[in-house]
Amino acid sequence: MKKRALVLGLAAVLIASPMAANADSQTLAGEADDLAMVWDLLVVRPVAIAAMAAGAILYVPAALLTDAGNNDIKPVEDALLKAPYRFAIERPLGRFDD
Repeated sequence: MKKRALVLGLAAVLIASPMAANADSQTLAGEADDLAMVWDLLVVRPVAIAAMAAGAILYVPAALLTDAGNNDIKPVEDALLKAPYRFAIERPLGRFDD
C-alpha cells in the first residue's frame, strides 16, 4: 500500500513538473512572492524575534565582561541587539537578502 502511494505521488510530481515549467513566469513569481511572505511571517519572523530575545539576554553578561576588559561595548551591542532587531523588525516582509 505504501509503495503504491509513493508511486502515485511520484507520478503526480512528474506529470505536474512540465506544466509548472510552461506556466507564465509572472504568475509563478507572484506565487513565489506570496509563499515567501507567508514563510517569512509564520517561520522566519518568530525565529528572528526569539533570536532577538536571546541576544538581549546574552547582552548583559557580554557587556559586563567586555567592559571589565576595558574594551569597546559597541560591537557587542551591534551584534546582539541592533542586528537582530534590524533583521526581525525593520526589514520588509518576504526579504531575506539583508
